Amino acid sequence: MILLVLSFALGVSIPHIILDLGDDSWQEQLSVGMFICFGAFVWIGFRRIGRELSVESKRWWLNSVVGVTILVFLFSLLSSGLSALFVLIPIPLWLLVAFASLLGLLALALAVNEGTR
Repeated sequence: MILLVLSFALGVSIPHIILDLGDDSWQEQLSVGMFICFGAFVWIGFRRIGRELSVESKRWWLNSVVGVTILVFLFSLLSSGLSALFVLIPIPLWLLVAFASLLGLLALALAVNEGTR
């Protein structure tokens, strides 16, 4: 369990360290908010990729400690990286927040649609 928490924390922190987002800045706050939105997109992507895998590889990814740790790290790294890059888009803050709201609604709609399949 501690391995999963460490892999999640490492995946979340790497993009913020590389992009050097300031503590308690509006960029960091928006990035943390967008983490959930991009997490939904990454989850949908993982689910679609998982449909294409063979049964043996699915079992390995989901039943081994190494496979689950890698999946948790990749999920957190991709979600955090996309959300950190999102705040670097050079547009006014109000437009960035509006775009984030639209992306959040799109992620919710796609997640509900993906969950009913």
